[in-house]
Amino acid sequence: MSESKGRTSWTRPLFLLLSAAAAVAVVLAAREVLLPFVLALVIAYVLTPFVAWFERKGLRRSVAIVAAYAVVLGSLAGFLWAIAPRIGAYHAALADLKRLVANGPVEGWPGREGDQRLLKGLAACRFEAGATYTEKQASDLLRGWLAGFCAPGGLDHVTMRRELVDAGLLVRDKAGASYTVNPARIADFVADDARWLDPASVREAVRRERESRKRDRAG
Repeated sequence: MSESKGRTSWTRPLFLLLSAAAAVAVVLAAREVLLPFVLALVIAYVLTPFVAWFERKGLRRSVAIVAAYAVVLGSLAGFLWAIAPRIGAYHAALADLKRLVANGPVEGWPGREGDQRLLKGLAACRFEAGATYTEKQASDLLRGWLAGFCAPGGLDHVTMRRELVDAGLLVRDKAGASYTVNPARIADFVADDARWLDPASVREAVRRERESRKRDRAG
């Protein structure tokens, strides 16, 4: 009797585990066939409240369904229309940054005006709005940031600090002893959604992508 109970205690979990594995295998194998049905169920579930609301307003069910689709698809289109420029600006800045660091550490001030403006905008974003920095603090901040993606002796912090002041991104007091960032100018140099792109991280990602491609070709 005890032997039968012991056998039952482990056969049931095993059966459930095998059944779950079989169900997952079936779903994975038939995902191309099942996916449209799953999507249809999700859409129907989402639209049901809208259809019911239109029906309560006196519309026939067929008209209510069309109206619900129009509302949902129109809202989705409006959302995509609103965020498309922001996504585009971010990816454009990312592409420019990848190109800038594609050949290794930056060795000097970029020749393209667009690259110059991008680096100035990203550099200005390192400064906290409302904070005051001494010349040493501003120099240390820029030096550390540039070290992540520039070659030694390449683009230096003194040049960058001077460029930020000339561009109106950093405001220097009359004595030349302290600096504050001008947030209103940053939007003219880099998109809001691209402000926190890190050139050092982008450079590392580009390096890993190249190594991965080399391994794939070698294999």
